[in-house]
Amino acid sequence: MQNQLPGNTTLPSNPEEIEQLIQLINGQSKYEVEDFFKKPQQTAYKISPDGKYFAFMKPYQRRQNIFIQSIGSPDSKQLTFEKERGVSAYMWKGNDTII
Repeated sequence: MQNQLPGNTTLPSNPEEIEQLIQLINGQSKYEVEDFFKKPQQTAYKISPDGKYFAFMKPYQRRQNIFIQSIGSPDSKQLTFEKERGVSAYMWKGNDTII
């Protein structure tokens, strides 16, 4: 019985794949490292119990605040106006209330 070497056998091994990796390492990628670590523009989406609205958090004056939007509508309404601390969490309490 032959011993298998440890490691991932699906790693690139032909010259074309290795050249593509070298180009990525040399900064020729369309993505920068910072792209993977920047804060999202909108986050923490939650749908109302009746399914008519969704709420989410996004920055307002550099602090996370809660916004609400009707399903299918392009317009949102800001619910909180925190400038000092920002909102860290929220939840739906029924169809018409967010706490």
